[in-house]
Amino acid sequence: VEPMVRGLIGEHIDLVLATTDEGHVRIAGSQVEQLLINLVVNARDALPNGGRIRVEVANIAVDGKAIGGRIDMADGPYIALTVADDGMGMTPEVAERVFDPFFTTKGPDEGTGLGLATVHGIVTGAGGHVWVDSEEGVGTTFRIVLPQSDDLPSESLAPCLVPAPGHETVLLVEDEDLVRVLATRVLERAGFRVLAASGADGALATAAAHDGRIDLLLTDVIMPRVPGPELAAHLQALRPGLRVLFTSGYTAGGAGVGANLPSDARFIDKPFSPSDLVTAVRAAIDEVAPTAA
Repeated sequence: VEPMVRGLIGEHIDLVLATTDEGHVRIAGSQVEQLLINLVVNARDALPNGGRIRVEVANIAVDGKAIGGRIDMADGPYIALTVADDGMGMTPEVAERVFDPFFTTKGPDEGTGLGLATVHGIVTGAGGHVWVDSEEGVGTTFRIVLPQSDDLPSESLAPCLVPAPGHETVLLVEDEDLVRVLATRVLERAGFRVLAASGADGALATAAAHDGRIDLLLTDVIMPRVPGPELAAHLQALRPGLRVLFTSGYTAGGAGVGANLPSDARFIDKPFSPSDLVTAVRAAIDEVAPTAA
């Protein structure tokens, strides 16, 4: 994941990596990638003028049911993933709420605040713990601990069920950098060609510059200036037959989301897993268009 992480943070931030001897935890590799990128992007945002992000993976042993004097855990071997920055830091009040869904210190047009809630859900789902230490003007440290496991499945006992591979072109419109990068990576791994844009203006320019077919528009519903449904209607007028898949951090039936979507709109909730995303894209592209009466 290192090349993608370095591309996300920019040249004005130093990235320091420290890894440990080999160990194993029971968690999907794509989820580890999602954890790391979420935390690194959060650290990047705390370093507008540059600084350093340190990512460390270490084997640790828990003895006495405490780590850092705060979290009760069963004794045994664990792997700790730490992401630390020397950026702006947070007040105690903000630090207490960073894992709450939709909590964000960003402006109303700058994101939904799902990243750290997603981190918390992935970690606890894998039997681990995550916490944050932060001090204003000093920096922030996120630490994840996951229990080590010797119970490693063989390939024959753990088949990977994935949708049929893609080859079509998807126009992805997403204003959150993290979600756009992850979705692009997932779809390209599944065989799709991805044209990515951060908003409606970029999407229209990208579509105009693309001579070939665009099979699917995958767009966030709520975006600055031009919302997803308006963008979709405009692009469908320019490209008849274009399929559309909407996504949002708010439920499809929620205020300001469902009311703005066509009744037959395809929709996938954020945060989504890689397999859910590929499945939804495949289904939206393969959907048979209704026959005119």
